[in-house]
Amino acid sequence: MKSHLFLCGVPRSGTTALTDLLSGHTSAAIGIERYKKYVNIRRVHQLTPDVFERERFFTFDDSETNLGPERASSFAKHYADLDERFDDATVVGDKVPTYYYIYHHLLGTFPNCKVVCILRNPFEVASSWNRRAKNSADRWAPEEDARRALLRWNEALMICERALVQFPQDFLIVEHARLFGGDVTYFEWLSREVGLPAGSADMERYNEACAGWQAAKDKPLDLDETERRVIVARANFALYERLTGTAIQPPVASS
Repeated sequence: MKSHLFLCGVPRSGTTALTDLLSGHTSAAIGIERYKKYVNIRRVHQLTPDVFERERFFTFDDSETNLGPERASSFAKHYADLDERFDDATVVGDKVPTYYYIYHHLLGTFPNCKVVCILRNPFEVASSWNRRAKNSADRWAPEEDARRALLRWNEALMICERALVQFPQDFLIVEHARLFGGDVTYFEWLSREVGLPAGSADMERYNEACAGWQAAKDKPLDLDETERRVIVARANFALYERLTGTAIQPPVASS
């Protein structure tokens, strides 16, 4: 029997990078927002193990996702790769940033299931929301800015806290900077926990992901001084540290 894996986190927290890292494993078949439209109270009951059977998984419908193979060449390649190894895969699943809202349904419905939620520094998340909100060519909604990001970030932490109490073995939290900062032991722990023990090819992919993060991590934050102060005052840093073991130092304001 295949096990199930669901990847999530506040948007712009590294869910795509996490998916790329794990879905490259030869024993994994993880969709990219394959069932994103089921993440609401009216349709969540439709998200059941049978949707991860081969024929169902590769039959795309606009009522389930807007990110099928026809959307872009990158999606077409991703699903072509999954198609080749799906039958032999031991872990099947999906990445939708908002899956943490329905963790109770996922862990109560799917056998042999793990939910992994990636958490990231709120200054970086808020900056990324701002950058996309200001880009008129982006489909991102202009009102989804740094302040909205902070609300979602705090909310996600509280949901994660509840999930860990209810499902301490099956709801996993991953800290973005620690994972992509090159902590090999941390990556190996995560790989084992989700049933995808890392081999040499996985370590190579991990090192590439870490190199990419190192190159991007010093990008200036797209936050004004008021936004920085709001995050300092209202972000639940204490809960973040309890959940991840990582303390966050506010960035130095640019002069």
